[in-house]
Amino acid sequence: MFKSILAPVDLAEPAPAQPAIRAAVEFANVAGGRVRLINVQSLLPATFMDYVPADFDEMQKINAEKALADMLKDVNLPADRLSSVVRIGGVYPEILAEAKEWGADLVVIGPPRPKGTTGLRSRMDLDRLARGLTVPLLIAQYSAARLAAGA
Repeated sequence: MFKSILAPVDLAEPAPAQPAIRAAVEFANVAGGRVRLINVQSLLPATFMDYVPADFDEMQKINAEKALADMLKDVNLPADRLSSVVRIGGVYPEILAEAKEWGADLVVIGPPRPKGTTGLRSRMDLDRLARGLTVPLLIAQYSAARLAAGA
């Protein structure tokens, strides 16, 4: 069974992470495992550094950590089996690195974005993520009730 489950979260669009978090918690509860949420903040291009505060990257990281902590409050798992991390860099290299360093044996991500869109969970990027992982990737879907309601 899966004991270390990593769930990438896009804080700009947190709702699709909910099915992934629920699935991760279900696996963790069955196997007595742990769940870690990860958010990756992109590096700000050097050309923009003159226009933002000197501590911009650090503030982004602090804000992301607070947002993940808020998400964790609603997760039904003991605190010692629940964690979060914010990394700064390229989304896919950082997710792959965290999965390896933390010892994840499953990565769970929210439902794919509509065809033709880009970003975390786009169909092309999910393929890229799956090819780079050395562990299984589970793509969690919305519940049947939410799909029936047209959400």
